[in-house]
Amino acid sequence: MKGWHIEQLQVKAGNKLVLDMDSLHVPEGAITLLTGPNGIGKTTLLETIAGLRIPSRGELRVDGSPLWLEGKLQRQALLSNGVALQHSHAQWFAATVAEELRYSLAPLGLNHEEMNNRLPGLLAATGLDEDCLSRQPWHLSGGQQRRLALACAMALQPRWLLLDEPTAGLDAAGIEQLAKLLRAHRAGGGGALIVTHDWEALWPIADYVIEMRPGGTVIMRSREEIMGSWLENQPTVNLTLRMTEQAAVLAALRQRGIAIQGVRADEAITPETLADLIVRRKMEADSRSAKAGETAATEPMDSSSAALPLTGPPQQKGYWSNRDPRILWAAYLLISLGLISQSSWSGLLLGTVLTAGIVWQVRGALAAWQGAIRFFAGFAIVAVMVSSIEWQPAGWDAQAASTSGLQFGKIFLIMLLGLALAQLVTPFRMQRGLEQGLSWLQKLKFPVRTLALTVSLIFRFIPLLTAEWSRFAAITLARGKQPARPGRVPLRQLPRMLVPFLISMLRLSEEMAEALEVRGFGESGVQSSRLYRLQIQPADYRLLAAGMALYLFLMLTGRWLS
Repeated sequence: MKGWHIEQLQVKAGNKLVLDMDSLHVPEGAITLLTGPNGIGKTTLLETIAGLRIPSRGELRVDGSPLWLEGKLQRQALLSNGVALQHSHAQWFAATVAEELRYSLAPLGLNHEEMNNRLPGLLAATGLDEDCLSRQPWHLSGGQQRRLALACAMALQPRWLLLDEPTAGLDAAGIEQLAKLLRAHRAGGGGALIVTHDWEALWPIADYVIEMRPGGTVIMRSREEIMGSWLENQPTVNLTLRMTEQAAVLAALRQRGIAIQGVRADEAITPETLADLIVRRKMEADSRSAKAGETAATEPMDSSSAALPLTGPPQQKGYWSNRDPRILWAAYLLISLGLISQSSWSGLLLGTVLTAGIVWQVRGALAAWQGAIRFFAGFAIVAVMVSSIEWQPAGWDAQAASTSGLQFGKIFLIMLLGLALAQLVTPFRMQRGLEQGLSWLQKLKFPVRTLALTVSLIFRFIPLLTAEWSRFAAITLARGKQPARPGRVPLRQLPRMLVPFLISMLRLSEEMAEALEVRGFGESGVQSSRLYRLQIQPADYRLLAAGMALYLFLMLTGRWLS
C-alpha cells in the first residue's frame, strides 16, 4: 500500500522517551496536517520520518520501502522526501541563495548549466524574485527564508513534502502561494505531511488531520469526518480541533435555522462577504416577519470558543542545578583530589562506585556528552594497549598496561564528574559564581571579570560547536540525501562542509562579540552593575560538607588499600 506506514514507533533523546505511538498510515496523494499541543512530539515524528532521528523501536515504510534496513538509511527512501525544517535559518550554510539551491539539486547529478536553468523555476514556484539568487540566505527576511526552505525541499521534485510550521513568518500572499504550490503538488500525485499550529490557514486545502494527544494517542480524521462532526454537533465526539472562524460562524447560523445559500460551511470567505450575507438574510427574515405582523426578535449569538490549553507553573529546576556553582566547583575539586590520590586498582574501584552513585543522580545531564564519553573511553583503551607494547624484544608489558590503565581510569572518572557539572551549571551562573568567588583578587588588579567571562564563553561555545556540527549533519541528510546516521557527516562530504562550518563559527563569534560590545564589555572606565547575585543556601553548606566527607573517605581508604 502506498503512503507512509509506521508501526510501534519509539524515539528517545538520550534516556528520555520523547515519542511513543502504535501505528499510523499517512495516505499518498493527500495533504495531511499534523496537530497537537506543544511538546507532544510532532516535530520529533516529522524528523524521524525524514531520517533525522534514529528510532529506538518500530518500523517506518514509505510506499512499501523501508526507511531503515539493517541499521542503515535507504537512499531511495530519502530521495522520496523533501524536508523543510521548523527553523529556516538552521538550513543555511552556503554564501548565496543560488549555492543553497544548487546543493539541494546536487543529488540529481546535473551539470552547472542544468542546475542554473532550474533555479528560476524553483524561485517562481515559491514566490521569490531572481534578485535573491546573489543574496546571503541569512540576510533574507523571515518569510523569504521560509519560501527558500520550501524551494530547497521542492528541488528534487519529491513524492512527499515534510514541512514543519511552513506558514510561520508568511504573510497572506505567502500563505496563498504555499497553498497554490501544495495543490499543484497534490494534483501531480504527491503527498504532504505538515506540522502546524496555524492549521486554520491550511484547512481549506487539507485532506486529513492527524491529532497527537498526551499518552501516545494519535487520532486521524478525514476532512469529511471532521466537517460532519462540526456540522452535526455530535455530543459523543471529543474534538479538540477548533473550527475555522468562518466554519464556526456558519455552523452556529445553521444551528439557529439560518442557512447561507451558496456558501460551503468550510469555505474560506472574507469577513466582509460573510457580513453582507448575514445582513441580507436578516433583512429578508425581518421583511417576512413584518408582512406577517410579527415582531422580529433577535436572539443573541453565543460566542463560545474552544478552551485554550492552560500552562502550569514553570518547571522547577532540579536539586543539583539549584546549587550555588561555587559550592559545586568546590565539591568537585575535593572529590577529584580524592580520586587522584588512589594508587591501586582497589582504590580506583571504590572511586568508580562513588562516582557512579553521583553520576546516576545527574545522569540526565550527561546525555548530551555520550559521544565524547565513548570517544575518550575508546582512546583510553587504545592508549593503554599501545603503552604496554614492548618493541625489543617484541612483547606485552602487563605492569605498564596496569599503570596506564589506572591513570586513564582516574582521568575518566574526573571527566565524567566535570561534564556533569558543566551541564548542571549554566554559563551565566558559572560566570557570576567566578566573579563573586574570586572578587578578593580584584584588589590585586587581577582581571577577575575577564577570566569569568572567558570561562563562561568557553562553556557556552562548546555546545554551540556541537549544535553547529549537528546542523550540518542534518543538512547533509535532509537536503544532500547522504544516508549517514543522524548527527554524522559522511567522510566524502567533509571537504564540502569544512569551510562553511568554519565560516559559520566565525559568524557566531562575530554575533557574540557584537552582543558583548552592546553590553559594554571591553570599555574602560565602565562600572559594572549586578542585577543578580548568588546566595549560598543551607543546602549548599550540606553539599560542601558531603564533598569534604567524600574527600576524607577517599584519602583514608586509598592509603589503607595501597
